[in-house]
Amino acid sequence: MLDFSKRLKRSNRQLGFALLGVALLGAAISLLFEKQALSLERSRLQASLAEKASFAASEVQRHLATNELAAKTIASHVEARFSAAVQRAKRRNPGRSENRPGAPRPVAGILSQRAFSRLVDPFFDAGMGLVNVAYSHDMRIVFVHPHEENSALVGADHKANPQQLAAIERAIATREYVLSGPVALMQDGHGLIGRMPVLTTGPDPAQETVLGFVSVVSSNDRIVSELRARIPNTRVAIGISPDADGQPPAILGDAEVFRMDPLVQSLTVGAQVWEIAMVPPDGWPTSSAYRGVILSAGGIVTLMVMLSIVLFDRANWLSRQSSLRLNAAIEGIQDGFALFDSNDRLVMCNQNYRAFYNRSAHLMVPGTSFETILRGGVALGQYPDAVGQEEAWIQERLAQHANPTGSIEQKLEDGRWLKIYESRLDDGSTVGFRVDITSLKEAQIEAERASKSKSEFLNTISHEIRTPLSAIIGFATILSNFEALRGGKGTPDDRNDTPPAADPRATDPALHKVKLFAARISENGRHLLALVDDLLFTAEARAELDNMPQDIVDMKSVVEFALEQLTRSAADKGLEVEVDLQPATVRGSETRLRQVALNLIGNAIKFTDHGKITVRLVQTGTSVKLTIMDTGVGIRKRDHDRIFEPFNQVDGSMVRRHNGSGLGLSISNEIVTRLGGAITVDSSKDLGSTFTVTLPSA
Repeated sequence: MLDFSKRLKRSNRQLGFALLGVALLGAAISLLFEKQALSLERSRLQASLAEKASFAASEVQRHLATNELAAKTIASHVEARFSAAVQRAKRRNPGRSENRPGAPRPVAGILSQRAFSRLVDPFFDAGMGLVNVAYSHDMRIVFVHPHEENSALVGADHKANPQQLAAIERAIATREYVLSGPVALMQDGHGLIGRMPVLTTGPDPAQETVLGFVSVVSSNDRIVSELRARIPNTRVAIGISPDADGQPPAILGDAEVFRMDPLVQSLTVGAQVWEIAMVPPDGWPTSSAYRGVILSAGGIVTLMVMLSIVLFDRANWLSRQSSLRLNAAIEGIQDGFALFDSNDRLVMCNQNYRAFYNRSAHLMVPGTSFETILRGGVALGQYPDAVGQEEAWIQERLAQHANPTGSIEQKLEDGRWLKIYESRLDDGSTVGFRVDITSLKEAQIEAERASKSKSEFLNTISHEIRTPLSAIIGFATILSNFEALRGGKGTPDDRNDTPPAADPRATDPALHKVKLFAARISENGRHLLALVDDLLFTAEARAELDNMPQDIVDMKSVVEFALEQLTRSAADKGLEVEVDLQPATVRGSETRLRQVALNLIGNAIKFTDHGKITVRLVQTGTSVKLTIMDTGVGIRKRDHDRIFEPFNQVDGSMVRRHNGSGLGLSISNEIVTRLGGAITVDSSKDLGSTFTVTLPSA
């Protein structure tokens, strides 16, 4: 009786150790799942922030390029006016020494504040964070825009500001555009200053002199605030390395962002490195949204395993019926379960474990070593990762089994994926679980495939963006060198706002070229803007459409707006536009409904080379119908559903003839569907198309 008591106590002690090990394993498994869920959630946030950071970098680069373009354009304009003034003075007084080509003249005699403001003002619509643009002569500010709020700067001497003098001297010495900062601004605050010297050149290139320089000033606070407005739901900061003039490094915006493990997008600006740092508005999450579910499930599974071990222990002391009950409990576990003794020989495993390893299941009998079962599975081709490196794979798996430190993933020959959890107990035995994670793994692979598809699409569409952008930059460069285009002719004095009606230069071929190039710039710019708008709208569409306003919208004015924007395009192709619009109102977003009208009418014009476009709007009862008919290329019946899919074009040849991203109809269909309506199409190949938008009336 005493011996039995000792054995019972020893058994209970062993059982306690086993239960403790299982509890620790269950806690570890739960924490691993929680960590995995948190990692996936953070990866999703990082992917979202990566897109926003890329957009932010492009916005900053656009801002800097706009500032540089402004400085160079204004400098070229002042230089051209100076040259014209010198030429006029030479014609009036050819013998005077002050009319030498390289002789400096006061700029106030050739340019007015009003003309300067008129030249500079358009850049404030395209720039980001602009404070003012100034022109300086003899190291003093002569003109500034906006003039009213910056009039106190006129006459200011740059020599009195040693902090900025080095950058000015570098711009004059190199004859190039120089960006410096952040520096303290004359009008308070800190910002960036870009400077471009204004040069004058005589017949001899050695006579080139500096007439003055143009300064383009941006505010740190404005740059960051405008960037935040364009990238909502983020915390953002910009770190700037020291510049070439020795200005110290600086951080624009919320400096704390750099201490929060941010996502960083770097870009090179001249000799500086800019880092755009972003974090979610509330920082990175510290626990997953499914933490409660994971911990509860882990606790339940752990309790089930612990109960199974208790039953197994009691089976050694009770009848065979108890043993059968224990086996039934183990078999009832959804996952694969196996127990190996201190000599690494199989004690027991459930049917799910055998089902996972169906090729080597015949080897899984009590007493068989883990290595024997493993080598049998490798020989039968059960593990795809072992093919071609069988012995090395076996040794690695045996090492993992002998010293389990965490979970591992294992792929089987039938395509399933298992998560393996193993733990050493105090008596040297090993308990292991096999969890089927095939659905999770397939979801992960599908997500990676979708991300790759998205990247491939963006790489493809980038050509559509770069081509018109190159045209814009090229033609803009020609326009900035207007005097060279006109063969060296002088330009009329801008102080006379209305040139003489009989001026022969009105028919100048160069002016015709300028108008032609300007039209091309406008056309390519609109094309680029449409592509960028489509891409950005698609990236943020879900969140934006979920919060779409439900205002009362006048559909007649919406369609009239679209027609006003597109009538010129139809006229250029010689198309007749027939319009029949009746008063009608719906509930929704006026901006998004304009987008729908522009997309559908624009498509009709784009895919119609001859004939006419018919646009009708009618309200009948509780519905409003907008119909757009064309006599264009038409669409095959089998493609009617496919044209509403994102990034889809009807066929490859059409993509070449009609540029576009394939997003217009998808976006329009999403908007109309969210408003409770529908878009239908009636079309046949080469017989034109009819698109009908039906919406509930207000």
